Amino acid sequence: MGSPLSFGSLREDLQIDHKTAESWLQILENLYVCFRIAPYGPPRVRAVKKAAKLYLWDWSSVEGDGPRFENMVASQLLKYCSSAAITREANCTGDMLSTSSSRRVRSLRSPR
Repeated sequence: MGSPLSFGSLREDLQIDHKTAESWLQILENLYVCFRIAPYGPPRVRAVKKAAKLYLWDWSSVEGDGPRFENMVASQLLKYCSSAAITREANCTGDMLSTSSSRRVRSLRSPR
């Protein structure tokens, strides 16, 4: 959890079609088991990786302190953004930024 999601690897490991893997993941997202966060930044920036990251809503089931903490922060930011959008307190998005040195930065930003 919290690592870039590769449908190619998932497809090969499970020996299924790409569309099937995408469909299964969409079902899990609709059931609120997991969610994806897309990379932040324009596509022409080389430092930004294009793969989305996958997180679990139940972050307590993630193994390892580091990945569990990252998953908890991602889920709390997404919950805050959803709540702020509903109550119109703010219009924000949680995004993931990966630099060319593989350093990941999470930002919570409000549009200007």
